[in-house]
Amino acid sequence: MISFSEILLLAALGAAVWIGIKRARKLERDNLRHKRGHERAQARAAATGGRQRPWESARNITAEETVKCAVCGTYVPANGGAACGRADCPAPRQTAPA
Repeated sequence: MISFSEILLLAALGAAVWIGIKRARKLERDNLRHKRGHERAQARAAATGGRQRPWESARNITAEETVKCAVCGTYVPANGGAACGRADCPAPRQTAPA
């Protein structure tokens, strides 16, 4: 006769196999979804000539430190922005190339 502990062991073994199969199917489905997404991205890049969408290129933008101008109040790059054209502008004036 089968004891209660044997029945419990068989149930636990069955549950472990069921969970394993379920996870394997999910992993396969995720891999397939990732592969399809990659293929779509390659096809999109080929169709657009490699150009990025505006929101994709925005991810590649780096921030630049700015400071407020004491005279006119606008924000200019901290590492030397162009002069605004006012006579009292503290930014260095750039000379036009000859």
